[in-house]
Amino acid sequence: MSDPANPAPLVCGFCAKTQSEVKKLIAGHKGNICDECTTLCMSILAVEDLTRFGLMVAEALEYVAEQTKPENSN
Repeated sequence: MSDPANPAPLVCGFCAKTQSEVKKLIAGHKGNICDECTTLCMSILAVEDLTRFGLMVAEALEYVAEQTKPENSN
């Protein structure tokens, strides 16, 4: 049973750091995430976006190269 006078510290659901161990702890309905884990998640998503963008650019360059080959000229 929890003691209302001494509530359990809030912790990050990803890294288990307490609220006092991080700069910011974002509390949600069923869990919490700290600023460090949020930054890590944002970095992962950014890398995925850049990878996806890089693949699109590579495909576009390949298409342009295919279209500009001498045998494809009219």
